[in-house]
Amino acid sequence: MSQNKRRIRQKQTKRTNEERYQLVAKVDRYLSYYPHTSLNALCVSCGFSTSNYRRWKAALDEHPEYHEQGIIPTESTRPKHLARQTSEATRQCVIEEASKPHHTSAHSITDQLKSEGIAIGNGTVIEILEAAGLYGTIKRTNAKGECIKKKGLFRLCEKRQQEETRAEDANSIANTSATQKGSQDDTEASP
Repeated sequence: MSQNKRRIRQKQTKRTNEERYQLVAKVDRYLSYYPHTSLNALCVSCGFSTSNYRRWKAALDEHPEYHEQGIIPTESTRPKHLARQTSEATRQCVIEEASKPHHTSAHSITDQLKSEGIAIGNGTVIEILEAAGLYGTIKRTNAKGECIKKKGLFRLCEKRQQEETRAEDANSIANTSATQKGSQDDTEASP
């Protein structure tokens, strides 16, 4: 490792807003007097890298008010959002597709979105639906009458429950009407 890099590493510290402005002004002044001087050599002698100088200089050029204030505020170089993060528009598309009656599973929603050109995986669709409260563990009864827990869309579970409730209501209505007919037959046969 060269001496210059060691010197930069030793001098790298968190600089205040005013120090950044003073360093950029110092390098600019020197470059205006000695235009053939290497920018890298100047930055190394001041104790910071050329990439920092260029970033700070660009911030000054974008915001002229920084010259009046004599500062260069800290701006994070970290991205504003993760590169692989699912966009809000995609999340909304998943929720809209889940509300359509022809989708019976997260896999069918994934296939539909992929056919529309939205690149998304099945696991991501499940995560979005779980966060929205549309996907989770549902209880179903099989043909033997045993209770089975499985993952699925809650909307479909609600639909099945409504159908079961209707069937139970129909059975109870049929039973009550049969008992009423039976009681009417008993009353007619009594006299």
